[in-house]
Amino acid sequence: MNYFVCASHRSGSTLLCEMLEQTGIAGMPGEYFMHWQGRSHEGWSLDDYPAYVQRLVTELQTPNGVFSAKVMTGDDGLGGVVRRIQAHEAYASLCDAEVMEHFFPNARYIYLTRRHKVAQAVSWWKAAQNDIYHLRDDEKAPEAPLEYKFDAINYLLGEIIIEESAHQAFFDAVGVVPMTVVYEDFVQDMQGTLTRILDYLDVPLPEDYEYKPSPLKKMADALSEEWIQRYRQEIQADWQTIRW
Repeated sequence: MNYFVCASHRSGSTLLCEMLEQTGIAGMPGEYFMHWQGRSHEGWSLDDYPAYVQRLVTELQTPNGVFSAKVMTGDDGLGGVVRRIQAHEAYASLCDAEVMEHFFPNARYIYLTRRHKVAQAVSWWKAAQNDIYHLRDDEKAPEAPLEYKFDAINYLLGEIIIEESAHQAFFDAVGVVPMTVVYEDFVQDMQGTLTRILDYLDVPLPEDYEYKPSPLKKMADALSEEWIQRYRQEIQADWQTIRW
């Protein structure tokens, strides 16, 4: 079976995908479709793109036959995958839904979203400055000055909204209703969330399976909250009605 984790930047997708992979039965949801600047998985050739996709699905399964991938939007999203496949004459006449069904039969979709979009944008802006997107338990973030910028956070907030809208447009185009996972709920109940996802995927969990703890540290800190509140105040400075 095939499934996709459809996410936006700083939505918790790395944490979710690593915890899914840790089960050993839910595929290996990596970013296999990040093709900007000619990137591909393990340097595999992209010359025959449909063959590349078929190789991914065939070779990157867990022993129980599950293929999974994390996808963003634009050229790196499923829309980009479909367009590159349709660029080949053999598949040019297929609509988006037909392409997906041909290459990823009976695919299922997990839509990961964050409730607190401002916190998400702040997280992205911090990571964009220090290039630290994840920390594992044995890692410590280097001390480096970070600069608050209203325009940067506001821009990234808009980009997050567009990314999520792009996912919704793709779901509509292929006629699917994804399983929605909310980041804030996921981190409060990781085991329960993983169990619900496996149920949705119809992937049976062994009775003796023991869930592993999160491999990543929480990145939000007091500075994150300070910037969230500062942005909240500045964005509403000239509003007649304060919304938050």
